Amino acid sequence: MKPQYFRIKKLLRRVILAAGLILVAIAIGRFSLNYSGYCFEEHRFLSNEEKISIAIRDVFGTYPPNLIEYGENLGEVIVIGGHTPAHPIYYKDIDTFRAENTDCCRLTQRMERTKSKFPIQLGSRLSGDANTFVEVIYKLKYIDESGVERSQIHIEYVAISNCGHAWSGI
Repeated sequence: MKPQYFRIKKLLRRVILAAGLILVAIAIGRFSLNYSGYCFEEHRFLSNEEKISIAIRDVFGTYPPNLIEYGENLGEVIVIGGHTPAHPIYYKDIDTFRAENTDCCRLTQRMERTKSKFPIQLGSRLSGDANTFVEVIYKLKYIDESGVERSQIHIEYVAISNCGHAWSGI
């Protein structure tokens, strides 16, 4: 009776070990796919073009941004304030935006043109909450107080999730 008990116990340990290894392999596979940008809801990866279009639509949703006012402090240019322009000029559509802001957009893993150079965090990549930033550089167009059309270059970083949800990234 005892030898059969030990065989069953040994077999049970092996089954539990195998089940544990299978669960670990599934978790590693899931995290790897999330890290690489796979969208489980749609069973696919988003193209770079899709990510850029999502980011531009996000920028459209908050346009116009604040008009930044610069000053100088100890020989260094600093931001001293900002306000929404009283008379912004809106882009007609995404095609017009892209035509007027050629080379506006690129994918990046960090906010390169900011002092913090904030990267996408490992946890956000593993969970699929943020796969990449889209850097959107565009002209904020407006009419100033004297009726003259002006523009100011504006940079936004839009974090894109694996399934195409845009957020500020911070």
